[in-house]
Amino acid sequence: MDGQDYKYAMFFLANKHGVYYNEIGVAFSNRLDADNWVKYPERLVTKTWAGEGDQPLGNRKSWGVGQPSVVSLDNKGKVLLTYTIGDIDGTRIVWAQVDLSDMSRYSPVPPTTMAKTGLQNLSKTGNDITCNSDFAVCPDEDIIVMVRPLRPHDTNYPAYINSSLEVDSMKFSEFLASTGEWTPMLRITPAETNFPRNHNAGIERDAYGRMASWKNPVIYFTVSKVAPDVDASTGQCAEWTYHIYKGNACVK
Repeated sequence: MDGQDYKYAMFFLANKHGVYYNEIGVAFSNRLDADNWVKYPERLVTKTWAGEGDQPLGNRKSWGVGQPSVVSLDNKGKVLLTYTIGDIDGTRIVWAQVDLSDMSRYSPVPPTTMAKTGLQNLSKTGNDITCNSDFAVCPDEDIIVMVRPLRPHDTNYPAYINSSLEVDSMKFSEFLASTGEWTPMLRITPAETNFPRNHNAGIERDAYGRMASWKNPVIYFTVSKVAPDVDASTGQCAEWTYHIYKGNACVK
């Protein structure tokens, strides 16, 4: 970008001042411990509707686009970008293969909605909504792995975050063809972690988004306390109890 080569890219959810919706940006650096990252001056992925204002959604507003997860396709600038959309057409995960090798020539790519076959809700009684998921690949074995939140949420505070997570896998070639079916690998629930909320998870990967062993993924997840141990009305917000844990999942 601007004649400078960069080693690292950081993708982020951003919110424009004065509106509700989110969009996706990217910044670059040659050091992970850099104090400053060089931000691409434009939005990498914009919201799905026209105009600069919010999109009404009943008595609320559309969430926009965000929660990006990225893996490299060529160990250079071509990447698989997955992200969440929340708009008048619903909540869903989409993906696109984008080329960031020359940001002066970057062009947005229309996304493809991710295949959801095989993804069941928490009670295993129906299909689930997909959002806020992380991905990693094992190219040699043609596998993509996802960790995702499970619905429905519990109703006690904080009801806006999920209690459980699921790790799923699929043939990577089938993922790209939108023909595959997800295979559940394991669930991360309060029974396993002893925490009432388990959310905002990620997969341990190398710098290119690859995992050492897809059958033994290392999962990072955030935990939270719930009411009555926390109470937003008294300033004891659930967010102040967030901590990140990790676990190694052995899947046969």
